[in-house]
Amino acid sequence: GPSASGRPLAMRRRAAGGGSAAGVGGDDRGAENARRRRVPSKFRALPPREAALEATRALSEQQRRDVASAAAADGDKARIDALLELGFKVDAPLDEYGQTAAFLAAANGHVDILAALLAHGASPTCCAHGGGTA
Repeated sequence: GPSASGRPLAMRRRAAGGGSAAGVGGDDRGAENARRRRVPSKFRALPPREAALEATRALSEQQRRDVASAAAADGDKARIDALLELGFKVDAPLDEYGQTAAFLAAANGHVDILAALLAHGASPTCCAHGGGTA
């Protein structure tokens, strides 16, 4: 309550350099309690393969073709594996040029991606519109 000075006790403490706020007047109890308190994590990081699978599941067929095109060209094995696991058509043309994932992987030197695609039935002789093959 108010004291003889007419100010409430909390105001007198703040004015005198005391109080319960962390860092005010050297009283760090609030900060110390915050450091001790652990908030449990609601999320966990997924391994790359699982993260790619989760991100790919909800995509439309056109979006999957776009992802396959980028993944084959970039050498992103996790995304290619996710697409293959979800039944992606490996010989489907991915762009207006008729290029397949195998074609793009080969053209960009991603032998491991090409091997995975071939293991899942991709044809090395499937032609793009210009006649190029993987």
